[in-house]
Amino acid sequence: MEISFAPMKQRRPSWLALLVKGTTRRWGSVWQAHAKKIFFDKKYFALYPAYEIKIGGKSAGVIILRPEVQALVIYFFSLLPEFRGKGLGCKILSAAKKVAKAHNCKFLRVDTYAKFTSRKFYLACGFKKCGRVKNYNETDDDQIFLYKRI
Repeated sequence: MEISFAPMKQRRPSWLALLVKGTTRRWGSVWQAHAKKIFFDKKYFALYPAYEIKIGGKSAGVIILRPEVQALVIYFFSLLPEFRGKGLGCKILSAAKKVAKAHNCKFLRVDTYAKFTSRKFYLACGFKKCGRVKNYNETDDDQIFLYKRI
């Protein structure tokens, strides 16, 4: 099954609003307010480049990949429900390596929280823990920093 990323110039497909709403509901109100800005406020589009994930030519989800110094940061990653649980996540992250190489990045990085199940997912995809901030943003949860060399 072919996986590709298409830059999102407009962020208004109906499935995107549902995906952001459903995902941020699981992540809490702090992230929900921020996600609305980065997805739907045009002044943030250049800072947070979003890509539509296509699997076999069908819209499957969205990933925001933000280049920083030597790292391509996975800022947001979520799949539509019908594409979840099929073993596609690690394959999509492997495809993200192409974007990282195009930006001359040496590794992928993602920040998550200790209580989120996504931490286990990224570790299963070969990411390694490189840092932790206790009680990040006074949320009673620790922020975990993970990376994967390309």
